[in-house]
Amino acid sequence: MKTFKQYINENFDSLNNESEELKLKAIKKYGYAIRFINNPSLEVQLAAVSQYGDAIQYINNPSLEVQLTAVKQDGDAIRDIKNPVLEVQLAAIKQSYYAIELINNPFEKAQLSAIKQYEEAIRYIKNPTEKVQLASVKLDLRNIGFINNPTIKVQIKTLRQDKNMINYINNLSKETQEWFIEQDLSNIHLIPRDKLDPQLFDKYKFILNIRTAGII
Repeated sequence: MKTFKQYINENFDSLNNESEELKLKAIKKYGYAIRFINNPSLEVQLAAVSQYGDAIQYINNPSLEVQLTAVKQDGDAIRDIKNPVLEVQLAAIKQSYYAIELINNPFEKAQLSAIKQYEEAIRYIKNPTEKVQLASVKLDLRNIGFINNPTIKVQIKTLRQDKNMINYINNLSKETQEWFIEQDLSNIHLIPRDKLDPQLFDKYKFILNIRTAGII
């Protein structure tokens, strides 16, 4: 015996000719069948996305209500929503913090919502704002390792709390390195040699030479 899903897939052409009531019944049994319906009504759209959030991919220009229903059912459904508004972004992240990775240029408030829900969510944000970066390292200093280009302010704030975090910082700036060394000349030995700025190496090589000679 064929399943309802199999029946719909084999007879999708006839679905458009059915009454609204029968379309709705079909969608409630198999939400993805909406892809076979031209210009589905709002009620049909809502029935589909409330069952399978990602069925929104088959709906042209979904309303805010449909978008919200979709992401509340499945946060990942936001991948199929073009330029989602803040309300939709927040709803998607609430359902799944991972949804932040599926949003192009998420609002700062959405970014903050993601890291508050999951401390390491910063790893899924491509270009977090400085405020988001600061909030993330405040939760856990090690999170700076998930930030590709932490600002100088974030780098220094992290090192003020734990100088050993120098090994976790990506794209360590020259300004940060110089500040770090000036706090304590011996700090230069904590900076990985492959990260040490060439100009700073020349400027402070006497310290490195002294260390090599075993004087300090």
